[in-house]
Amino acid sequence: MSYTVEGRPIGLAGDRIVSPTQAICLGVVSLYLLSFITRHFIVRASSNPKGLPFPPGPTGVPFFGNSLQLPRSKLWVKFFEWTIYGDIVGISLMGKKAVVLNTYETASQLLNRRGAIYSSRPVRILTTKYGGQAGTVSTSPYNESVVLQRKLMNQFFGPGTVKSYNGLLTKHARLFASWTLENPSQFQFYTRLAGTANIIDLMFGEEVTPQKRIWLDRLDDIMRGLAASPPPGTHPVDIFPSLSVFPGWFWGAKLNKAMAEMKSAFMKVNDGPFQRVKQDVVAGVAVPSMVSSMIREYMGADGLVTHEKDISGITGAALMAGADTTAATVDTFILAMALHPESQKKAQQEIDDFLHGERLPVMEDIDSLCYLQAIIKETTRWKPVAPLALTHSLTQDDEYNGMFLPAGTMVYPNIWSMAYNSQEYPNSTKFEPGRFIEEHDGHARLRKNVLDPTEFIFGFGRRICPGRHFAVKSVGITLATILTIFDISLPKDKDGLPIIPDLDYESGIVSHPKPFQCIFTPRSENLSKLLLHNLPE
Repeated sequence: MSYTVEGRPIGLAGDRIVSPTQAICLGVVSLYLLSFITRHFIVRASSNPKGLPFPPGPTGVPFFGNSLQLPRSKLWVKFFEWTIYGDIVGISLMGKKAVVLNTYETASQLLNRRGAIYSSRPVRILTTKYGGQAGTVSTSPYNESVVLQRKLMNQFFGPGTVKSYNGLLTKHARLFASWTLENPSQFQFYTRLAGTANIIDLMFGEEVTPQKRIWLDRLDDIMRGLAASPPPGTHPVDIFPSLSVFPGWFWGAKLNKAMAEMKSAFMKVNDGPFQRVKQDVVAGVAVPSMVSSMIREYMGADGLVTHEKDISGITGAALMAGADTTAATVDTFILAMALHPESQKKAQQEIDDFLHGERLPVMEDIDSLCYLQAIIKETTRWKPVAPLALTHSLTQDDEYNGMFLPAGTMVYPNIWSMAYNSQEYPNSTKFEPGRFIEEHDGHARLRKNVLDPTEFIFGFGRRICPGRHFAVKSVGITLATILTIFDISLPKDKDGLPIIPDLDYESGIVSHPKPFQCIFTPRSENLSKLLLHNLPE
């Protein structure tokens, strides 16, 4: 049977009234509308017997809510603008409720003190199904697997245990300095390489060098995929999981490629190395490492490893959370020193007075270097490398300051707003390490009445970064080594004027400075020789 419309034949058997693409689009629209109607009119609303209001926020539009107001990049800046609505800002994303926490006090009240109901994560279909991120401790909803993975990581990253890694971290700080001494123009590559080397050396006992950079390539694929994906709760497939029936290409060629590369990288990071170490353990030739220790602990007489997926899944999380954030922090420090030579000279004078130019810094020196500690704190505050913490999810209805938060609400802790809170940090846009220091009996000491950025830059509650003690030590010894060996300055143009770098950071889960140039000048021939003499063989 056939018909004609405007003279064009169509059919019900063989011919299509709509094209395949149109059919898919109509199906998507139908699913959107069905999910929207179900959420708002069929599913029983959360109990709110007091009739309390949802937190105030910007006015949205029907169906889409505030989704159309969110930028593709630097979401934390938009959230910072919305502080005009209060410390806690309520928004709607195509029917999904979300709140933004813009102050440390609010985030601490909810995420730290009420962690039992604020410790889950929203399900991310985009990065789990399409990007291979399923089972990653940092992004999975709160469950038994997450509890076990965090327990395992705390065994190796607790404040007592990380002291045993002083030698490992000092080694890689000195390797970074030696690579930069030889080829200073590549310093941003070396910060990432050294950050990766710390994690891989600890987890697998493997060496990472400029010639052995396969781990860095895998990390790049993962981070590119995460950077390409929209923030949690803003992509249609995350809001309407039923849309996951569509293949990856449906969401666009660029995003599909990034997700495919990320999925492949996660498999190479999590599964392959774990199986290799497992074989080495069975053969009795495994080198000491975090993964080999966990395998021995959970391997039975039959050679099977209980919780195998949980152990292997830790690798990708540690690599993402540890390597990239450390590199971004060191890059930020280098940028700050080039822009603020007065702070650099003050820190170097402190180090010179303590070391007398006779040796290189070691981890035990850091606690005695007050101004260096202030620089570390200000570096992490001035340009927080994770400006929007990973999203939390509320598991049951809650009330806060006369407002109602229904179960399922997504919670965005806005680290950027906390770091730029002018009441807590006057002149918050300025790099001022002195804000953390006071004079006492003629000596400088760290102030106790200024909020330490480490209280919020590593996240909150039961989802706080388990590797934070490791990260603080890594950054501390790296920065001390750089200040001991190098003077850092800006390059100059043909007129002798300094070339000011772009201070606009790249967007992503981890925010890096854009590529910039600076000059590394060895401070003394003796210290350079001392560095090269103290490198591992």
